[in-house]
Amino acid sequence: MDKYGLVNENVDLKKYNTYKIQSICKYLIMPDTIDNLICLIKYLTEKNIKYFIMGNGSNIIFKNNYFDGAIIRLDLLKKYEIDEEKSILNCECGVYLPLISSKLINMGYSGFEWCTGLPGFIGASIYNNAGAYKKQISDNLIDVTVYKDGKIITLKKDDISFNYRNSSFKENKDCIILLARFKIEKKDINEMKELVKDRLKRRVETQPLDYPSAGSTFRNPHIKDYSDVFKKYNLPVNADGFVPAGYLIEQTGLKGKCINGAMVSEKHANFIINYNNATSDDIINLINYVKIRVKEKYEINLILEQEIIDL
Repeated sequence: MDKYGLVNENVDLKKYNTYKIQSICKYLIMPDTIDNLICLIKYLTEKNIKYFIMGNGSNIIFKNNYFDGAIIRLDLLKKYEIDEEKSILNCECGVYLPLISSKLINMGYSGFEWCTGLPGFIGASIYNNAGAYKKQISDNLIDVTVYKDGKIITLKKDDISFNYRNSSFKENKDCIILLARFKIEKKDINEMKELVKDRLKRRVETQPLDYPSAGSTFRNPHIKDYSDVFKKYNLPVNADGFVPAGYLIEQTGLKGKCINGAMVSEKHANFIINYNNATSDDIINLINYVKIRVKEKYEINLILEQEIIDL
């Protein structure tokens, strides 16, 4: 397998997921080219070796302590090109969001200011339709090149279903994102830098960045799903029709709630943090406890924004 990239055996994934959960995999493989990623997938399939492709591990919870298979990381697939004539960004699936955001801003291009503080890769961010500040990665997307059923195909944005923190890739897990193209546009550099500076300051002030977490735990409920409930409990609906999940959790009295090493952050209630060597069971049990309590109080079923990976 080492002809396809870097291969390590019996690797602790603790440093490869932002929750810092301990979990061992038999193989950790980092392909060094898109072609080698495809060849690796073909090889693992032929040898009946289970595999899981992950981005930066910033939105996942490993459920099991051991995976008898291969974890494929995309860290080395980080090439990108900026077509200044057409104002198009072309990038591989392992490009790091804060890096490309900073690069674009310094070149005077807008389109990725929203993701400066999000520690994700392009591929996984498309898969999850990651977003912040009323923006999402699908907004500027042109097309995505994928590997599926032994073929490389390009899907236009209209061929893909995107909605709030979700995409049709979640229902088509055999569709592997390789490359993506985005429309970008010229904008004042100082204006963008000032915007990003302000947002990063707000993140530091409002989010528990000093503890391991996977970002927002739950999606914000929308009025189209809970119109009567929102009215019944006089819930604060923002201009986009959402009620913050953090508000519901805080009003349920769950800030600071712990299950062993997992805690509902006292700084931001929609963050579950690894407060003290939490296990995946601690985090999952706390997620389920929060869902039950909010359901009891507000009749709302919180939907997990993170993904539990049962390898």
